[in-house]
This record gives sequence, C-alpha cells and structure tokens, in this order.
Amino acid sequence: MNRFFIFLFFTPILAFSILSPLNQSLKEIWTVLESPELKRYFSEYEEITDILRTEEGFLVVSNEKQVRVEVIYKNTHHIGPRQFELKFLIP
Repeated sequence: MNRFFIFLFFTPILAFSILSPLNQSLKEIWTVLESPELKRYFSEYEEITDILRTEEGFLVVSNEKQVRVEVIYKNTHHIGPRQFELKFLIP
C-alpha cells in the first residue's frame, strides 16, 4: 500500500518535469530563431522559407541563403527539459 502512495506522489512530478518531443523541438526552433548568430547571418530583408530537421539539428533556408545549425545536447543528470547549445555552421 505504501508503494502505491509513493507512486501517486511522484507521478505528477515526473509528468510535468519532462518536455514532450514536440515541446522540446519547439523550444529548440524558437532558440534558433531568436539567436543573434542567425540575425547576423541573414539580413532583415530576407525571408525564412524553410526550417528543416536534420540528424544534427536544423537547416534554416531563406530566399537567398541557408545555414546549418547543430544542436548539441548537454549531459544532465536531472529530470526536466534537455539542455542544449547551438552551433551555427555558416558556409
């Protein structure tokens, strides 16, 4: 019986501590779009036409250029959203 109560206590904590794959991807895309590196590479007059998921991260395509963005996940030993860094691979 005690195990059941322990399970009920920790279940909501685990459910709300981990981002779903959709929300994790949205967080990564939003971070790419808000990054100063992306804004330095593309002019304010360019239009981003595509953001494609690749094995390494993302490919951001405008009407004139494209840039690859590598998502590097940090090793964390806690429950919660995956921490990451971005590396812009500008041709």
